[in-house]
Amino acid sequence: MVKSPGRWENRTPSSPRLTQRGWGVALTTATIALALATAIVGNLMPGLPPRQGGVPEPSGVVSTGPAPPVTPAPPVTPGPSTSPGPMASGTQPTEQRDPDDGPQPGPYPKIPPKGPGTFARATAELPNGPRRGRVIRWAVQVEHGIPVDPDEAAKVMHATLNDERSWSGDGSVSWVFTPSGEVDVTAYISSPATTDKFCLGGTGGTLSCRVQEKVALNAIRWTQGVPQYEGDLIAYRQYLVNHEFGHFVGHGHVGCPGKGRLAPVMMQQSKSVGACRPNPWPYPNGR
Repeated sequence: MVKSPGRWENRTPSSPRLTQRGWGVALTTATIALALATAIVGNLMPGLPPRQGGVPEPSGVVSTGPAPPVTPAPPVTPGPSTSPGPMASGTQPTEQRDPDDGPQPGPYPKIPPKGPGTFARATAELPNGPRRGRVIRWAVQVEHGIPVDPDEAAKVMHATLNDERSWSGDGSVSWVFTPSGEVDVTAYISSPATTDKFCLGGTGGTLSCRVQEKVALNAIRWTQGVPQYEGDLIAYRQYLVNHEFGHFVGHGHVGCPGKGRLAPVMMQQSKSVGACRPNPWPYPNGR
């Protein structure tokens, strides 16, 4: 007995109908497959350029082509660093002094414009020569705070006063350095203000003087000299000592005797030598 076909067996099959959901699934599957195929082909075919990192384009698509060549920047020659170096904690930058800001500090010791008015006496043991004529005992004192050693100053004055070109050269006077006790005259190296008091004013902060038993030598002059002596500080000190001690033994001021001649020691050479030449000695050629 032959079975008759059922209602489904003898029906010609029709094409399946895809729904909207089915179309979506199919499209997604196809997209994934295409992406995989592209990746596989790109990696298996060495002739193709390697995949470069994409650069976003205005459309939002990532470029997969080779990146454009990059032009290298020109080399930069390094210059000196303008950044400040390390500074100690709490310090401030040092201001740079302009050469035109004024006179530069000289190689002289700093002299305070005003001192305390107290002094240190020179106590060096210095040899005194034979006593002839008028014997004058003398001492040296330096105001505290003045960068001058009293003993060294006394040695300079002692050598000057006992030189045959000084006042003792004619035998009329002898100078006896006395490190302690009473004296006839004292040479004070003092600040400008104290010197001005000794001199009863009128020094202008630079001049020296002799008043009674005091020879007041301005510390600025003692340490710096004057331009007339052209940097010869030793010669200027000899002049200063001979001039002021000359007042003590009775000599007054004189002028220049003539152009080109030696200035007399009692000429005010600290102010000017005029047409004369500087000279520190009463008897420059001896007696």
